[in-house]
Amino acid sequence: MKQAARAAARERVVAEIRLRRALGMAKPRRRVPKQLPPRGVEREYAKALREVVARLSDTLVSEVVSQLPAWSAEASRELDHLDSARLDAGIASKIAAFIRTIGDRLRAAIRPDALADLARRFADRTTDWSRVQTNRQVRAAVGVDVFTAEPALAAMVDVFVVENVALVTRMGADELASIEGTVLRGVTSGALPRDIAAQLAEQVEITKRRATLIARDQVGKLYGNVNKVRQQKLGITKFTWTTVQDNRVRTEHEDRAGRVYSWTAEDATDEAPWLGAEELPGQPINCRCSGEPVLDDLLAGL
Repeated sequence: MKQAARAAARERVVAEIRLRRALGMAKPRRRVPKQLPPRGVEREYAKALREVVARLSDTLVSEVVSQLPAWSAEASRELDHLDSARLDAGIASKIAAFIRTIGDRLRAAIRPDALADLARRFADRTTDWSRVQTNRQVRAAVGVDVFTAEPALAAMVDVFVVENVALVTRMGADELASIEGTVLRGVTSGALPRDIAAQLAEQVEITKRRATLIARDQVGKLYGNVNKVRQQKLGITKFTWTTVQDNRVRTEHEDRAGRVYSWTAEDATDEAPWLGAEELPGQPINCRCSGEPVLDDLLAGL
């Protein structure tokens, strides 16, 4: 059934191409260009997410660091009078309460609707980028612009927004727990305040790097999914695996470079196997590969 639907979609596209050519709207056909991945979108989204993280973590760490000398001095005094278990319990309660209060206040300042708006803006930019890349490839191959309805993309953008809000929210919660643990271990073990502060600063940088990874990974996943849907709307069922050809490409992805695969299990053949939904370009964590459309079936119908 799905194969029949894709064949019908291809016939509609072929009919549109023929009509546009008959109306004199065709341009000279050119060599099909390679896709340009949305690296600029990834970088700007990463920057935006790091700024969100900074508003939470920098303020939190600053307020925690201001308390470290007092907490350390209190712990040092009480070590002479209390056993370790009682000291740990008292300091733990005080530190946990302080961090929880500051964390609640900062989380309230970063509204979920603001995170959703941010995610949606970059989701739209990603889908726009995909449309430009697909259109320029098809236009070069057939000589005319081709337009198709894209109702599935709205749902994909909605999923992107929900997942990204959840990821950023969870990242903030994880950082709060990490900061609390570092402070507790440092204060109760007698570490110097400056050493504890240095550990906290490193944790902030780790969280910012995590924000960058989330941005790259999520934009890559959405771009891969949108690329797949757009090609299928044109009746294109196969793609050629391409990599960015640097030393960070996975070994198994290097092995796939230049090979032809099918977008779905229904269209798979021995010459163009299906890899599974989680292994398509852009789907593995931080995958920067893409799927170049195989236009043979589309061109054969002209």
